[in-house]
Amino acid sequence: MIEEPDEGPLVLPPSVPEHLREAFWAQKRAVLQALQDPPNIEGVDVGGRGKALAQLSELLAGSAVRDEGNSCLILGPKGSGKTRVIEEALRELKPRPIIVRLSGHAQINDRLAMKEIARQVSSQLGTSWGQEEDEEMINVETNDFAALPPPAHLPALISSLPSLPRPTIIVMDAFDLFTGHARQALLYCLLDTVQSIRVGEGHKGLAVIGVTSRLDTLTLLEKRVKSRFSHRTIRVGTPATLEEFTGLAKACLTVPPPATSKEWNKIWLASVQRFFESKSVVDWFAETFSIVRSVPLLRNALMSKVVMLKPEAPWLSDDLPRPESNFPQLRNLSYPTAVLLIAAAHRLTSGQAIFTFAALESDFKEYVRIVQSAPVQLAGGSVGMAFENLVEAQIFESTTAASSNFDKRYNKYRCAIEREEIRLAIDRTGQTNLKKWFSRSL
Repeated sequence: MIEEPDEGPLVLPPSVPEHLREAFWAQKRAVLQALQDPPNIEGVDVGGRGKALAQLSELLAGSAVRDEGNSCLILGPKGSGKTRVIEEALRELKPRPIIVRLSGHAQINDRLAMKEIARQVSSQLGTSWGQEEDEEMINVETNDFAALPPPAHLPALISSLPSLPRPTIIVMDAFDLFTGHARQALLYCLLDTVQSIRVGEGHKGLAVIGVTSRLDTLTLLEKRVKSRFSHRTIRVGTPATLEEFTGLAKACLTVPPPATSKEWNKIWLASVQRFFESKSVVDWFAETFSIVRSVPLLRNALMSKVVMLKPEAPWLSDDLPRPESNFPQLRNLSYPTAVLLIAAAHRLTSGQAIFTFAALESDFKEYVRIVQSAPVQLAGGSVGMAFENLVEAQIFESTTAASSNFDKRYNKYRCAIEREEIRLAIDRTGQTNLKKWFSRSL
């Protein structure tokens, strides 16, 4: 970060002087690069990334250095820095282990995942590995179950990972999608192999790192898979305070370019200070933080302003795009929809993030019975229709596979929006009784 000057306020020139234009372009490139990969803030652990890095580094060292078997889940919202934490931890490992990267979006079944594991391991070893198994897998017919490797191949290939000449780290992005694979065979074999490794028996270490933004991922694991998972969860969060949120933006905008001058540093820092002192910018940060706390939204908003800078108009404008919810349905809530969202907020407060329609309906009826200030009771049909609309809008997300043999009233769901966003939506309804009921969930 550029050091602040000791002098008083500086009058910014309307354009960049000719002799400073090279520094201007260097600053613009440095800021854009920082927005793509935000720098660390000295003395501040934004979103707990420093703690997460220390925990993951220790775990990976156990597999890469001490030849242990380890597994863990990296959990955090999109854009919180999960991938960055993993890459920083991997860079610290000496000597370099075999690193296999899988994605639930690309490897949609175990057959594709097995082929990708064999390809990446062979590439890093410089020799063919798992070739015979892979050739037989390619000949399998592609129907629902035949798309998977034969049961005899999967355990044999995975169980041979500890016999490789170097430790192996398997990073599984979108880990929750792997739970949808038939029988969860790949997850079972990987975690069973991890659990079977014993230090001192001549095997190399193996670590399985799952990465996801779904809080309920562990509930998606089958019992036999869950019993082999270590249940270690490393959390990476968004900035915890408005000061951290604003500090991250300042760190990106004041990152020094590789080559610069004191004159330019003084001018650029003064422009950034003026930007953050603007009332509209202060309000934008407060509103964005209260609604979404989204680092990607912050980066995109700032990037849209930085890319427009040019020597003739070199200073950041304060007309940042207003933060909007990802769910436009919240702008105009019907009464039954508001009732269901408040009931979900009460459940979340009590530590029950997973709920069913029957549970929300029961909570509402019980509250109507015992509290005079509760909303009037609604007919079940209107509430049921509102619930289906929330599911269709993906505000309520299913956590279990749908089944025609199961009463839909008892399907399990979770709310995809934060309590603060529900509060803002309830405030917009202008209904005092709804606000009172919601306030009891805080």
